Parts: sequence; structure tokens; C-alpha cells
Amino acid sequence: MIGLRVEWCKAHARADRWQEEATLLKEEMQRIKMFLAWEKNQWLERASVRMFETDADCKGSAAYAKQQAALRGGGILEATTALWDTIPSLLLTESSGRTEQSSLT
Repeated sequence: MIGLRVEWCKAHARADRWQEEATLLKEEMQRIKMFLAWEKNQWLERASVRMFETDADCKGSAAYAKQQAALRGGGILEATTALWDTIPSLLLTESSGRTEQSSLT
């Protein structure tokens, strides 16, 4: 009987660690999305600043900054969001299974 209790305690600790990892994962995903949005805004601000003396250099710099903003805001952020949209539902499924198991004991 003691062995069974020990195994239950180990399983409970593993489930708690999994829950913590799931919480951390969701937080990291949110922070990455926020960072990419912030970075996009930084590039858009750089596009509006005149950094060079000649018009050609200014246009080139602005075009590069707008390209980087589009990459951060559009490409990377959209791809990341599309890829990660399924993860919270998977975590919810796992955590609801955990809740059902713990209510049985």
C-alpha cells in the first residue's frame, strides 16, 4: 500500500510540473507575440525618421524599415500565431484531464 502511495505522489508531482510548464509556455507565447508587435512598431518608427542626407538614401532606409516591419508584423507574427493557435486547446484538454483525474482521488 505504501508503494502505491509513493507512486501516486510521484505521478501527482509530475502532473504539477506539467501544469507549470503549460502555464509557462502560454506566457512565453504571449510575450513573443507582444515582442514581435513591439518590434514591428519600432521598425515603422524608423521608417519615418530621416537618418541620411540624400533623398535616395532616406528612401532606401525607409523601404528597408518598412520591409522589416512587414516581416515582423505580417510574416513572422502571423505564422507564429497560426502555428500556436492550436496549442492552448491542447493544453486545455490536458489540464481538464488532470482535473478529472484529481477529482476521482
